[in-house]
Amino acid sequence: MTNDKQPMTTNKLTLRPLQLSDLDPLAAMWADPDVTRYLPTGLPRSRERTQAGLTHFMNHWQQHSFGVWAVLLKETDTFIGYAGLQYLPDSSEVEVLYGLAKPYWGQGLAFDAGQTALRYGFETLQLPRLIGMAFPANVASCRILEKLGLKLTTELPQFHGPELNYYLLKREEYRYIVNG
Repeated sequence: MTNDKQPMTTNKLTLRPLQLSDLDPLAAMWADPDVTRYLPTGLPRSRERTQAGLTHFMNHWQQHSFGVWAVLLKETDTFIGYAGLQYLPDSSEVEVLYGLAKPYWGQGLAFDAGQTALRYGFETLQLPRLIGMAFPANVASCRILEKLGLKLTTELPQFHGPELNYYLLKREEYRYIVNG
């Protein structure tokens, strides 16, 4: 696989691999109960737990040469969240994921970052399929996954339990969406 740690950009965003200097803004983001409501446990995360999560994301990059990016507003270089791809534990499935700080919700930025992750996964990494997961009550995240072209499925193992919706997009379906 390619080891592409170069930043990627969209019209509004810069995406680059997460790094230790992202701990403070990520800790602030994950301390917000509205942000963590639909993450595992549903509770705000301590700085120590955020450090562990950041280390996990950084280790994923080292092990697999791809992973989760810091999402920055392009014009100000402000950290607003994360997005990217990661293997699910003990699985060959790769998940597309994203999370933004609350002030940046509802602006199409998670979709923009998710679209970049899909493009990278299918076009650069040549992955055969990508999955997404969201709690049914997280209507905004479910809509983003569907807008990205992922379809609700029962084909997947329940990685985090039956309370989640599981979504799937295969590379050939992605090509159809992109090429119309």
